[in-house]
Amino acid sequence: MTSHSIRRGAAAYANASPKLAIQWISTRGAWLLESLTKAFAYIGTTTKEDQSVAKVLAGYPSPDLPVVTPSIRDLQERLSALEYKQLITLRSELYRHVTGFHDVRFNVALEVIDATFAALLIHLEEVQTAAASSDGVTVVHRYLYELQRGVAATNARLGSSISLNTCCKWGGHLKAHWQAVNHGQIGNAVAGGDTLLASTLENVLNQLVLVNEKLGRLEDTYRQLIAQPPFETPQRLLAQVHPRVAAAGTPPDTPAIAMTSTLAGCLLNWYTNLIWETVKGKKEQNKRADSKAAINIMLILYQKPLEIPAEPVRSHSDGETSYQQWKNALWTLAVAMDAAVNECLYALDQRKPTRKAASLRKRWKALKLTKPDAVQAIVAQFLQMKANGQVIDACTPETHLWKAKDLV
Repeated sequence: MTSHSIRRGAAAYANASPKLAIQWISTRGAWLLESLTKAFAYIGTTTKEDQSVAKVLAGYPSPDLPVVTPSIRDLQERLSALEYKQLITLRSELYRHVTGFHDVRFNVALEVIDATFAALLIHLEEVQTAAASSDGVTVVHRYLYELQRGVAATNARLGSSISLNTCCKWGGHLKAHWQAVNHGQIGNAVAGGDTLLASTLENVLNQLVLVNEKLGRLEDTYRQLIAQPPFETPQRLLAQVHPRVAAAGTPPDTPAIAMTSTLAGCLLNWYTNLIWETVKGKKEQNKRADSKAAINIMLILYQKPLEIPAEPVRSHSDGETSYQQWKNALWTLAVAMDAAVNECLYALDQRKPTRKAASLRKRWKALKLTKPDAVQAIVAQFLQMKANGQVIDACTPETHLWKAKDLV
């Protein structure tokens, strides 16, 4: 089954629904008058018809009735000022990788963040139950881990003592409010076991899983427009990507966090998301192994002194500013390393630039077989620089950094 099959099946299901005023799917075949009438009738309507179709596909009984999206703003009147501040701080911790960038193109809309965060709080008890079961999927464990990490960071910043039970209480308030304002739509569904809410949670989780890949494709398209050759120097690369920044001598705006479609994005993702401790599951661990290998290979091929300081603690008032400065500096280094690594690889095998972590790992293995002397010379220089304290990585655990025995 392909995505085309799913789309046509969903369209046929909606088209057959007697609840829709306009049967909006044009039948296949010749351009008959009936088909043209349907097409122009659909085109001539407002988005109200699109919303009705979406409600039918989502299982709502009445496409003509409105559906209010849940939002954490609904809690502003229900919580004290202190609790609401804790809620907003927790939101900032959980979504820090998709907000706060100077370039607004890389920021996810606040309305989307509020809605997805509210949905997660509403279904937090179900998420905990799924995580506790033996057949719980990996992505559910990942979201629960990130939530616990966000709670701990919030407590450190505010000196508070919120817990997952606090989040469940907030979710209960949101759920009660959401059911009240949408009673006309979900009255029967709520009485029948809340299956509609469970379906909504599943859709939200699936969308959040895809957000990193979408941001990665966006950055990949952006870099393709720049069209840098493999032998460009890091300074020229920086000057063309961020001309004003290069002229001023300041770090560029840090783009979206999960741009794993480039080596620079892989490096940024490794350090800011702590991939070595957050990725679980067999399939994800294979990707983690590729990322680990890519980071070590980039450190080797960079062939210049570098220092990656530890992530700053954000428990004080200036912590967020320090973190953003650290992330911007890390991105500047990542761009330079990306260019330098591909320049070094091009000098060895004259192939096009490498963008993926897995591709870099395979290319490194191939070079060890085809160019063993050149590779050993590069490795020896790296080990000498590391022994002299010229290569420092204060973020990655020692267990994930290659030793001399791993480079034989």
